[in-house]
Amino acid sequence: MLERLWRRKKLVYSLIVVLILVVGVQFIYLPYQIRTVNPAESVSKRVKVPGSEGVEKGDFLFTSVLSITKPNPLMYLYYKLQKYAEFEPIEKVMANITNLTAYNQLLDWMRDDSEQNAIIAAYRYLQKPIQIVPQGVIVQSIPKESKSYGKLQEGDIIIALDGEDVRTADDLKRLFAGKKEGDLCKVKVTRGKEKLDMSLPLMSYTSSDQTKKIGLYFYFDEVKSSTPTEKIEFNFGDIGGPSAGLMLSLDIVSKLEHKDYTRGYKVAGTGTMDEEGKVGQIGGIKLKIVGASQEGAQYFLVPKDVNPSDQNEKDARAMIAEIGSTMKLVPVATLKEATDFLLQLPVKP
Repeated sequence: MLERLWRRKKLVYSLIVVLILVVGVQFIYLPYQIRTVNPAESVSKRVKVPGSEGVEKGDFLFTSVLSITKPNPLMYLYYKLQKYAEFEPIEKVMANITNLTAYNQLLDWMRDDSEQNAIIAAYRYLQKPIQIVPQGVIVQSIPKESKSYGKLQEGDIIIALDGEDVRTADDLKRLFAGKKEGDLCKVKVTRGKEKLDMSLPLMSYTSSDQTKKIGLYFYFDEVKSSTPTEKIEFNFGDIGGPSAGLMLSLDIVSKLEHKDYTRGYKVAGTGTMDEEGKVGQIGGIKLKIVGASQEGAQYFLVPKDVNPSDQNEKDARAMIAEIGSTMKLVPVATLKEATDFLLQLPVKP
């Protein structure tokens, strides 16, 4: 009798220990980022242009990658068993980025910038008037040698300097003129939804063109908005990064022109888009090929390998062969190359 009770107690204690271990593991985070397949999604469900409903008989599909940053051990083991998953040390992902908040802010800006570029490229392709409105200067990276390192962070948008508005890089250059090393500047930035005021020292540094300059020493881009004549609404709040740009541009062109560029097919793709309609390389191409194939895409538009270091086209072709997909790969370097290809397709009954 006593032995039976002891065995029961021992079993209960063992189960409690196992439960504690399982729960505890949930709060242990490993220093990796996992990237795996995300199903390709319809662009039309996330881009709205009034009066364009029903124009597209097929579908433009944008592709993305599911990213999990700092997984717990159970998630790590789960994805290790999956066929298509990539693992990268978090320090390599973050590179020299200040922190995870800054990293996410930068991805959000890349997405927003991609949306603006898609609108501008589409309007220019259709030869419709559109203006670009500068909004500020965004911090993309800060060398550790910069005296602003640890104060400014990636994703910060500079909107004023010494009480004067900053909208473009030329504004910064003008406001730095005549100043000297060690001078303090009053800088106003937006960081997410916050507005911050800082006093930052100017310093002397050598720029990428090997000229000596006085400034805050960081790498930047300009934040912009556009003035489309039609109301274009995006719903990509859960997506970060710029890689949907090509597919956004195609969808906007199709809807603005009231012309079905899908030709009745499922057309997936990826690639950054600049204001001039040039398509750029992206990350995660192999996983995106799998996601598009799983959704039944007949065509996949991939950034063309133009420069010696470009790899998207080669990697995509290798992945299509590996999974035995019947999806046709279409390399494109510009928005016009993409539209030219689509318009020569026979309309699918």
